Amino acid sequence: MSVLQGPMRGPMGGSMVGGTRPASGGGGGSVLLVGDDTVQSTASADLTDGYAILYPFTASSSGTAATAYARIEGSFGTINAKFVIWNGSTGAVIATSAPVSVPATAGLVQFTISASIASGTAYRIGVVCDGYCKVYTTAATWELGYEANNYATPATVTSSGGDAAYGIPEFYVKS
Repeated sequence: MSVLQGPMRGPMGGSMVGGTRPASGGGGGSVLLVGDDTVQSTASADLTDGYAILYPFTASSSGTAATAYARIEGSFGTINAKFVIWNGSTGAVIATSAPVSVPATAGLVQFTISASIASGTAYRIGVVCDGYCKVYTTAATWELGYEANNYATPATVTSSGGDAAYGIPEFYVKS
């Protein structure tokens, strides 16, 4: 497990184009493939265990996904999460990470994942937790894709994944 923690900061700005931004978060010299790595500090409500929490993004670069990140926290006791990449059109699962322990305080959780990502392609990315958790977004009135799923074996999703007008989560994938 790897949790990158530090002081919480508000959005770092940067131009958003099609739900993507140049890389600025964790991962050293790796390339941001899909998602938003802007540090977020607004917590969602407690999200039910066994639900997929996801958001639609268009990939900004092509490459092989190696690491995924999500700013999340566990709400009650020790919980685990898996990061999932879904097809942006069909909702089918493309890749799922191994489980990672979620901190009881907000932290950038790092997941190991492997998938081919194509620039300009739509994906839905997010997490499935085995307990109650919170995710961090750009707005207090967050609206993410949120639907019943299976923590043990994440399944296809039908939710489109949310609306940028209501908050963008800190979910992203790097090479």
